[in-house]
Amino acid sequence: GGGGEGENLANKRRRLTEEGIMKRRQKRLWEEERKRVVFEYTQFSYYGRSSAMILYELAWKMNKENLELLWHAIIGVMDQFILNKIPTSLFKSDVEFIRNQAGRLNPCAGDDMLEAGSMNCSTVAGGAGAVPGLRIECEDDAQLVLYKHWTLQASLRHTMYTAVSLKLWTVKGEQRLQRLLAEMGMPLLQSKQLYSSMDLSIRKELPGMLSKMATDHQLDALIMPSFTLVHGYRTKVQAADYVYAMLALLETPMQDKKPSDCFLDAAYCLSRQNKNLLSEGIQSAKKFLSSLFKTVQSILDMKQVNNAGPFLYMFVQEGTVDYKYYSKPHALSLLAMFTLKAYVASSIGSRTRNLSKPLVASAPLDALAETCLMIGIPPVSEVIPRSFFGKAFEQAADKTGSRVRFDYFDSSIVSIHKADRHKFIDALYSLLM
Repeated sequence: GGGGEGENLANKRRRLTEEGIMKRRQKRLWEEERKRVVFEYTQFSYYGRSSAMILYELAWKMNKENLELLWHAIIGVMDQFILNKIPTSLFKSDVEFIRNQAGRLNPCAGDDMLEAGSMNCSTVAGGAGAVPGLRIECEDDAQLVLYKHWTLQASLRHTMYTAVSLKLWTVKGEQRLQRLLAEMGMPLLQSKQLYSSMDLSIRKELPGMLSKMATDHQLDALIMPSFTLVHGYRTKVQAADYVYAMLALLETPMQDKKPSDCFLDAAYCLSRQNKNLLSEGIQSAKKFLSSLFKTVQSILDMKQVNNAGPFLYMFVQEGTVDYKYYSKPHALSLLAMFTLKAYVASSIGSRTRNLSKPLVASAPLDALAETCLMIGIPPVSEVIPRSFFGKAFEQAADKTGSRVRFDYFDSSIVSIHKADRHKFIDALYSLLM
């Protein structure tokens, strides 16, 4: 018997030792994961879910949701997607949630009911304080900027995704665009007409044409989920159109307008009663997007993107046409994104290296105070749009004693004194090497 007991004790000790090793290993792994999470939290800045979406969920849990609140949540999510604030995976999960909610809240009206198979209407019909005749359509559509308020050619040219994929800022790119329209079977005259003036038969065929073009030219991200607010028989406006209109109203430089008035205009534009404001916003957005394309074209033609080793940088010069647009954070952010993608797409030989390089962009802010706006954006290869520039800007400012102000919600956007800009960039180079 004694030998058996000794064996049992030895087995027990061995088991306890193995359990101890496993526990210590799990604790070590937990510590390592914790360090990684804390490091990423303190070193990177990134966006979470849209606050408009969180507020909608709160209303839903309190049984106070309605289609208008859902529409505001959709605009919040589309804004994040357009400005590359969230990963595509988060956008897709939000879209799934929105589809289900729209299916629940849309009114039952026989043929007017949404054709998307998964959507069943229910007794909720619009939710608390529902507006008669209001519904949200959810369908896959071409992500072309303002294409239902513009010409097809202009929209293809000014959409960042198609412009970069087809290199539309080059002569060859422009020829490619004309060839592409011919392949689609789109008459040249029709492609230069406003969408509302196009032949009805072509308007009906357009979604199919664009879908085929996306497949034929490997433009995988061209067809994406799209949301449209429909009220009776009035013009349908897509959520993305609202985003561009609101950004234009918020940031279009006007000498006689205070920033607070611009903010209120952008907010009032959401109201269905303010159709004139929405139209004004869409027209301003078209002007801004035209300027954006020309500015990127000019930056690339004049080789104004500089390689600083670990990152790229470019300055919008004072006196450049429309430079005042870029004294605002969203406008400069869109310019930086477009420039970086276009620069990487046109890099011969060094494309792979440039894929993993972030970009620092700067533009004049206040001529009297001699200040500039500066923004840092993540590399094209970054799947999760997170930026380490907030921390890097802080350290570079401390190291050089530069006159930098961290006045913006996003820590990767700062204002800096013009005279300190070059030493600040040098300090960034030392930090990121």
